[in-house]
Amino acid sequence: RLFEGMSWCRTCGHPAPPAGTPHEHEFEYDAPDAIDEELLDSITHQPLFEPKHLPCGHTFSLASITTALRAKRECPLCRRPSQHGELKDAVLMIRNMLDKLKVKCPHPPCPTISPRGDLPTHLTKCPKAPVTCPEGCPAALVREAVAEHLTVCPVALVACPHEHCDITCERASLAAHVAECAWRIVACANGCGAELAHHLIEEHFNECPNVMVTCQLPHISASPQPFWFPAPELCGLQLERRLLAGHLLECPNRSVNCSGCGRAFSFRDTELHPQTCPVVEIACPHGCGDRHLRQHNRQHIATCPAAPVPCGNTYDGEECPEQPLRRDLEHHRTAECPLRVVVCDRGCGARASARDIAAHSCVAHLAVELARAESKIAALSTRLTEKDAVIDQLRTEMAERDAYRTKFTFVTPALAGWGTFRLHAASKPDLSGLLPSVNFCVPSLDLGAAHGYQCRASVSARLEAETRQPSIGFFVSLIAGPLDHLLDWPLPYNVRFNFLGQGREVLLTRTIINHNREEPIFLRTPDSRGWTITVAMLQEKGVVVRDRVTFTIEFLPWTDAERRTSQQLLDVKREREQREQVLREQEEYDDYYD
Repeated sequence: RLFEGMSWCRTCGHPAPPAGTPHEHEFEYDAPDAIDEELLDSITHQPLFEPKHLPCGHTFSLASITTALRAKRECPLCRRPSQHGELKDAVLMIRNMLDKLKVKCPHPPCPTISPRGDLPTHLTKCPKAPVTCPEGCPAALVREAVAEHLTVCPVALVACPHEHCDITCERASLAAHVAECAWRIVACANGCGAELAHHLIEEHFNECPNVMVTCQLPHISASPQPFWFPAPELCGLQLERRLLAGHLLECPNRSVNCSGCGRAFSFRDTELHPQTCPVVEIACPHGCGDRHLRQHNRQHIATCPAAPVPCGNTYDGEECPEQPLRRDLEHHRTAECPLRVVVCDRGCGARASARDIAAHSCVAHLAVELARAESKIAALSTRLTEKDAVIDQLRTEMAERDAYRTKFTFVTPALAGWGTFRLHAASKPDLSGLLPSVNFCVPSLDLGAAHGYQCRASVSARLEAETRQPSIGFFVSLIAGPLDHLLDWPLPYNVRFNFLGQGREVLLTRTIINHNREEPIFLRTPDSRGWTITVAMLQEKGVVVRDRVTFTIEFLPWTDAERRTSQQLLDVKREREQREQVLREQEEYDDYYD
């Protein structure tokens, strides 16, 4: 700690002042009394160092004469005017005499006495000289202790002791690295006795004989399965890997082949396979007495005389449900089928099924036709009744819509919505960072029922054209709604913006009048109206609270006077449009005859 924060002069070995400051080198001479007085500085009375002489012939040390000339530009001895630029090096003989003066090493434990000119060389090799750690740690050392210090230096780079690991790190962090080194030797946790590098342990688990594994042999069905059948069931037995090879020879899911058809299936289905094997001989399932291979069963059934087959006779959209044997089919269709077509034997020529022909007579035949016609008439009457019900329902809905228009009278103010936004850099003249356009959808105006006007409010930043002051525009617009055909037009409301203070009290109001224009602002098509106010005005009224503005929107119903004014404006507009239409028709008439 004695050396901490010091810099050392490489010439005399003593602490040096900051760079650029004149420095009087301090030497501890072996025999100071024996030094010739001609070699002493007249100012410091110390042996000359870096001797310089003035034009007057007097010689001084460079540091002392520099300081003297800065104080007064004259020789300290003879007072002759002199300047720093006139300094010259002393003769070589004086310098050699000065360099041969015996001095002691400035580091007390060192007993070396050497000529002053050789002291800088000695300082570079002095074992007692203070030095810093070559690895950069803050320890204060002497040169002879550096080698021993490097063996314990906490920031010295050392190699990992594990074989094959080429990582070097500081000695202070070596223990942490050794504990996490990928090449540290660990024993297998499964007790197989293997010892290997830590980063190879995961790979070892894929081969360790003591690791528990699961038998993955799938169950192979003895009969073919469709493509949509679920995935095959696995054996699932868990055992050590070293026992897996012996288990595969005895696993119930191990594959075996049929000696006849060659099909592969699981061993546990050995007894089930003969029930589906295609080369096993079976008897005809219909009892005709024929024996054949199972794979030929489909072809046999297609021609088996004892197999049941559908009759195929149909009458009046009805199909015969009986299934006679193939050998009796022809006899059944021509002699026994109740739906076979026969001709009336009473001379009327009527054709009917054998089931109905016994009760047939000519009069009965006509009655059947009459009943069929009456059935069709009844079906048409039912359809007409259903159409009348639909028409009545539509009339009821139209009446309800008319009742809605009569029922709702808009006489109370309604809070349409509220909004808030934050001001950003309101003083910027270019409005680049004032605030983005803030849009929010106002809910449907519900005045006592589930029907109302669809409105939207928006806020945007802008710049006044004349004063170039930042301002904010507030707009309200009407958008198309699903019930516009049930509402009154134009919109019988005025729009009022209320700006709230910190306590939610109303500090500023602005109203958009909807009846004092030549044409009302809200029509059936979407339209938008609004007004602007400067940011300075909002701040002056106390509306801006922590750079945030909060406002509400109210729709105020028209008074009777406003309704009359609006109706008058609409009448004037309608009359003007009628006059313009008459003038256009007159111009078209004149142009036609011209």
